[in-house]
Amino acid sequence: MVRYFQRYNMIHALGFVLLFNLSIGKALAAFVPAPNTVQFRLEGCNNGGNIPLLPSGNTLPNTDGNFTCQDPSSLGGNDTPYTTGNLGKGWNELDLVPHRLIATNGNSSGAITYDVIIAADNADSGGVIGYDQIADVQIIQSPDTLNVFSDASCSVTVGAQSIDSSGTVTGGIDSVIYRQLTITQAANTTCVIDWANRIAIGANQFSGSSLQAYMFESEDFQQGKKTVPISVRELVAAGIRKDMTATRGGGQVWNVTKSATPSTIDLGNTCDTSTSNSAEVTIRVEWSVLPTQGDSVLVITNIFATNPSAREMAVVISDTIFGDPDGAAGGSPIAALDTVTSGEETLLPGQEKKILTHTYNAPGAVSDLSDTAVATFIDKVTGIAFDITPEVSFDLNNDGLGIQPSGQDTSTANISDTEKITGNGLSYQVDSLGGAGADGSFSNNYSLGTPLEASDPDLVWTSMTQTQAGFAEFTKTITANIATTSSGTLSDWALLTASDGSQATSGTQDNPVSIQITRSALINLDVELTVPPLVSPDTLQCTVEITNASNQIVDTLLFEFSGSENIFTKQHTSNNLDPEQHTATVTSCGGLAGETIKLADLTLPANPTSADCEDKIAFIFTTPVPEDPVLVAVDKITLPEGEENGWIMTLSGPGTGANGITLVTSDSSPGNFEYFQGANGNFELQNGTYTITESPREGWRPVSSSGCNFDVDVIRDAGTTKFCSFTNTKTGTIIIHKQTKPKYGEGFSFTHDIDPNVNPFNLDHGQYQRFDGVLPGSYNIVETDPGPDYSLANLTCSESSAINSQIDIASRQVSIELEPGELIECTYTNVKNGMVILDKLTNGYPTEDRWQFTLSGTGVNTSAFTPPNRIDFAGIKLKPYHTYTLCEVGVPYGWQPVWVVDTNNDHYADEVLFFDVRASNSPVNYRIGASQAFNPDAETQKVGEGNLRSCVNFVVKPGQALYFKVDNIQFDKPKIADKPEPNEPCYDKPVYGHYLGTETFQSQSYQLGNHTIQNCEIAKELLEKKAPSSNVEYLATKLFNAQLHQHFGLKTCHKANNAMKHAHEMLLKYRYNGQSQRWGLRDRYQASRLSHDLDLYTAQRLCP
Repeated sequence: MVRYFQRYNMIHALGFVLLFNLSIGKALAAFVPAPNTVQFRLEGCNNGGNIPLLPSGNTLPNTDGNFTCQDPSSLGGNDTPYTTGNLGKGWNELDLVPHRLIATNGNSSGAITYDVIIAADNADSGGVIGYDQIADVQIIQSPDTLNVFSDASCSVTVGAQSIDSSGTVTGGIDSVIYRQLTITQAANTTCVIDWANRIAIGANQFSGSSLQAYMFESEDFQQGKKTVPISVRELVAAGIRKDMTATRGGGQVWNVTKSATPSTIDLGNTCDTSTSNSAEVTIRVEWSVLPTQGDSVLVITNIFATNPSAREMAVVISDTIFGDPDGAAGGSPIAALDTVTSGEETLLPGQEKKILTHTYNAPGAVSDLSDTAVATFIDKVTGIAFDITPEVSFDLNNDGLGIQPSGQDTSTANISDTEKITGNGLSYQVDSLGGAGADGSFSNNYSLGTPLEASDPDLVWTSMTQTQAGFAEFTKTITANIATTSSGTLSDWALLTASDGSQATSGTQDNPVSIQITRSALINLDVELTVPPLVSPDTLQCTVEITNASNQIVDTLLFEFSGSENIFTKQHTSNNLDPEQHTATVTSCGGLAGETIKLADLTLPANPTSADCEDKIAFIFTTPVPEDPVLVAVDKITLPEGEENGWIMTLSGPGTGANGITLVTSDSSPGNFEYFQGANGNFELQNGTYTITESPREGWRPVSSSGCNFDVDVIRDAGTTKFCSFTNTKTGTIIIHKQTKPKYGEGFSFTHDIDPNVNPFNLDHGQYQRFDGVLPGSYNIVETDPGPDYSLANLTCSESSAINSQIDIASRQVSIELEPGELIECTYTNVKNGMVILDKLTNGYPTEDRWQFTLSGTGVNTSAFTPPNRIDFAGIKLKPYHTYTLCEVGVPYGWQPVWVVDTNNDHYADEVLFFDVRASNSPVNYRIGASQAFNPDAETQKVGEGNLRSCVNFVVKPGQALYFKVDNIQFDKPKIADKPEPNEPCYDKPVYGHYLGTETFQSQSYQLGNHTIQNCEIAKELLEKKAPSSNVEYLATKLFNAQLHQHFGLKTCHKANNAMKHAHEMLLKYRYNGQSQRWGLRDRYQASRLSHDLDLYTAQRLCP
């Protein structure tokens, strides 16, 4: 089996334009389509028809050195192998297949320049390559003498070869190679662009039945497509074959080889009776004798290469012998024993040739012999090797005779050659036999010149005994019966048997040496066409397209009639059609009536005759009978419904006049079509192209239209109505309003997707942006973040139709769903953010001491220190009406913070905030914008401890800067008792630096309402009680604690004395006598204030 391997290398050829520079994707140069004055015809060269490639035979290039086929008289005609159909069965791997594009320009306004694309199937989904190059693109001109058909004005610029793997080539495969051609030609001229597509090695394994060559008139591979196919199944592979023998030493070794010239033949068109459909071949069997060393095994391999193409090719073969050098018992692995590479050998068209005989003396113990040969084919045109390298292997034990013994110093040999043919309708005969050693005999008493078919027994020739090297050369003729198509092979193999019993072979029955035989039966189809009589000077042209079973156009026949000629039945022949079903279609014939499609079954029967090589079909056309008229109607659809009337429609085309025919809609409903009117009722359309247009209306936009551009064929369309509909939508309005608090905010920016011409836009307070004529649909409007000075406080929308817009204040975005004719108004309301400013004093004066303040709330958590004594927290912005907390932290024992707030926005703090050291929070009083001062740590911090926090909660109004003043007042520090009094205390906690003992109550008692404290036991009981603040006893404990502080030397003031006085009075009011009771609702607040003041006194924060 031949295997294929591919080398990937970039190759750039000079001289002959076989360019290997590949790019992936579409053509890069700007593409200019051809004008409608240019007509194209894509052709390829048929190898296997009645006409040879060149007058000298079926090999290329021609005498000018071009890979073009003959066109001996004029461009086209019946004497050229160029065709638009299948390119026959004679092309094989390695061939450069000629193609050409004929571009005919009519009466254009001067010279024109345009682009086309030529392409070819490159690779299938399995990676098998078909065509690998588009080569030698040229316009043939002087000094060449053959196929010079182009006008002198013609020129072509050839783009780089590229690969398209997008699958956009209609009918193409996984990847396609292509080139962009830029053509220039004058008016009324013809340009012929020639090139060759190269068939890659391994293309005979390409999936599908054919390879396609293409041309396109657009860069997207869609417009103006034309194709030319070539059969894949008939391709003969380029490859190599080999045989191998091994003989143990000690005598003579015989070698036998066999070759065939040519290795492939094409018997042509078997329907062509003017040729014999036969070909002569030569089979040569050669034998030789070689000495061997007594302690070795002589290995001989013979490698042959086949060039199936119609041109010269070069090849280099590398051959490697493998084996186990010390035999199965030796333990060595199988390894390469010897490698030999041939020189570069030239292969003629169709030739099989022995390239290399590789001999090697292997060790005597050798086993497991095998051999692998790799062929590198070299394109003679460029001198560049093909990427794919065929490889063939031979295992001596499985494919050959194993190691043969040799026991004689001299020996003789007999050679037998066996031959057979395959293929229905094929035969061969031996015409002559010659050569040194050709004496011998044929089996079955065969006589020279006797034809043999596949059903006959194999023909065996056996030589006389040979004592030395020699050869036998058989000249044979292969013949195909008429109208037969199947391919076949002439196969044979040679066996040499030496007198010592050793054998050598060239080919075997399972793997013979074969000549590949191809042939075709090409059918001629006569097409007859009859039309009604014409009156001079009338003329008529009818066109018939012939398509094959794959629906590819293989021929186009033009029938021309004239009234002056007076011949109204004509016949043309479509030649050399494949034997399969074809379809003939009359694509144009002046509007005459008749059957336009006929099938022609050109498949051959099991036993064809010459009569099966022709067929005929006939078309008869008559003058058409007048048909029912073709009418036209229009429907108006509006969104929303209900406004379908009053729209102006205009019909333009044949018979409508210079200004067309106008219709004003009045059906009042979508789906009701109204007919255009002529002079006598509904307007009747004529042959030609029509267009219906709609006059625009303010406030409306077109959405879609259907069926409003159309062609009319009054015969084809008889009795029908062309329906056109227009759909318009009413446009809407979107208005964006801007409001700010306080008023007069400026410079707010918005982005949107409504109108790119007004994006972005800016609005000030009270302004708006209006968008009229907006198509229904989805739109987004986003306000650019107005921070830090402003925040979006509200976003509202009103909608005149469905309420379906979405509002997102967090992202400052509204998503609008605008219905037809709808008005949507959206209002963005921004509020200006505020800030807080405080002045820090100590003992009534601005301070340079370090005090710390914190600010927390919505989006804020920061701190600041003095100095300076004015703090604004770096101007941080605060959201209006959001609660924030301002605290002084770390206030040491002995200092009393006094908070004052600005209540009238004059930037002067004017109202003192009461500081309740027992309160952990306090609500905002919205009259002044702040709470009373409080201690967040009140629940855990004991009275008299340092590190105090005093805070206020506050809000700011839009744009407000709220002012605070915080004045810290310093009091005396308490005395600290060094140790208890000599007599044992009755209460273990110091009061203002002293401990209570019996002596405390010897000279003084303490009155708490009706309750008298006159000894240690009563005092201790009261001080240790944990009464709730709602209980009268809570105030009694605070009053007693204050009296003790006063007794131990804490100075008093009017506020302290007043607080103790009023506390005693409230205890009297409730007749407090040491028993627990609750405050009434009216007195509860007053008791709390007095308790607070007493706490301030004992904490030394009430009196200066």
